[in-house]
Amino acid sequence: METPRLEIDLKKIYHNTKSIVNLFKAKNIDVMGITKAVMGDPEIAKVMINAGVSCIGDSRIENIERMKQAGVTAKLALIRTPLISKAEKVVLHADISLNSEVDVIRELSKYALKHSRTHKIILMIEMGDLREGIEIEEIDQFICEVKALPKIKIVGLGTNLGCLNDVKPNSRKMAELSSIASRLEKTHGIEFVIISGGNSSNFQWIMNAHDVYRINNLRIGELILLGTNPSSGSPVHFLKQDAFTLVTEVIESKKKKPYLEGVNTINSSGKAQEIGDELGYGSRTILGIGEQDTNIQGLRPLGNFTIVGSTSDHMIICNASNNLRVGQEARFTMSYEALTGAYTSPFVEKRIISYMI
Repeated sequence: METPRLEIDLKKIYHNTKSIVNLFKAKNIDVMGITKAVMGDPEIAKVMINAGVSCIGDSRIENIERMKQAGVTAKLALIRTPLISKAEKVVLHADISLNSEVDVIRELSKYALKHSRTHKIILMIEMGDLREGIEIEEIDQFICEVKALPKIKIVGLGTNLGCLNDVKPNSRKMAELSSIASRLEKTHGIEFVIISGGNSSNFQWIMNAHDVYRINNLRIGELILLGTNPSSGSPVHFLKQDAFTLVTEVIESKKKKPYLEGVNTINSSGKAQEIGDELGYGSRTILGIGEQDTNIQGLRPLGNFTIVGSTSDHMIICNASNNLRVGQEARFTMSYEALTGAYTSPFVEKRIISYMI
């Protein structure tokens, strides 16, 4: 088989999805399965749907189009604020979008009117992580402006935590979001059918929560795909961490000098090393994959070797046992960032190794 390739085990993705759906269902929380890391792969979306997610969410309208064309029948949500330049596509292909800008919603309204359809939106509010979101003190005026727009229906309120600045979701944040939702409903005569408290970073909160307040939706990607808790980076014991395996190939395996020679310079990562630095002796093996293909720092070797460094199209490993020869394969599990990079690269083949029956 050709390399580099990404091996995908759909049975393990199903197991993870079903486990999360059942866990959250016990607390009356629906799961929106997030497919942005896998470019809206329709096969993976269908597995999530079969395992019980209420909706599929993606950050790219192109991925949503791809899933619709492939026969994905679930509700599809655009989870990044729409680009004004793609507002018409959003109205045509997404059932729901997450929004934080009035100007964007005006464009959505214009195209919803043009195509005689109502577009549903979830309003995102800023609660400390400083990524997307309407400031709390501006939300009332925001809703007044949006309510005046034709063919737009506010169906939910949401927030995002634990992504940009690692502000952790906790009971205080979830109680505050729920309280804001109740006040806005009363003030503006609207109903939030969806109150989306966050993403996979909410895992620790939901495991410990005695009261989930009004939170009834979470947007889950990493937990399902990789079985890891993004807040801690640790594996979740009842989930599978190897639904995806990156496989690459040895293109050179030689003994190398244990020190640098020549004129000191800056390497491809912008780091300087002194000439004469001891780098360790052993078999230096080069793999046919690099930073153009994935996030190398997010790879975890499955074998007796360590990653030494990388450039755009090479990865160097220290093969201590000297058992990897040219043409042999090396395998890795990966972080969410590495998975996203590998899925996005056109040079990495995607191969399903285990199907649902």
